[in-house]
Formats: sequence, C-alpha cells, structure tokens
Amino acid sequence: MIAAGKDLAEAFKNTVEVENLSEIYLRALAVGEPVLLTKDEFADALQRFASYGKPKQE
Repeated sequence: MIAAGKDLAEAFKNTVEVENLSEIYLRALAVGEPVLLTKDEFADALQRFASYGKPKQE
C-alpha cells in the first residue's frame, strides 16, 4: 500500500483508515456479497449524516 498526506502523520492516518475499511469490507464479504448503495441512496445517506450526533438547533 502507498499512502499519501501533507505530512507523515496524515499519511499514517490515511493508512490506518484504509486498513480499517478493508477489514470491514472483508468481514462483510464473509457473510455474503454486500449490497452497494445507488448514487441517490448514497447522497441521501450523506445528507442524513451531515447532522448526525449534533444537537438540534431550534
């Protein structure tokens, strides 16, 4: 694997993220072929997670 970043710390952080995501994907494959989101479903998920964990402003 080749990792990039603005400095060594960021490159290492990116490496760790790729490794974590790879492990999740391999575990998902172990139980069957993952169902990928459509572009619309992915856009909807991004919109919903934009405010995830943030207090509601009233």
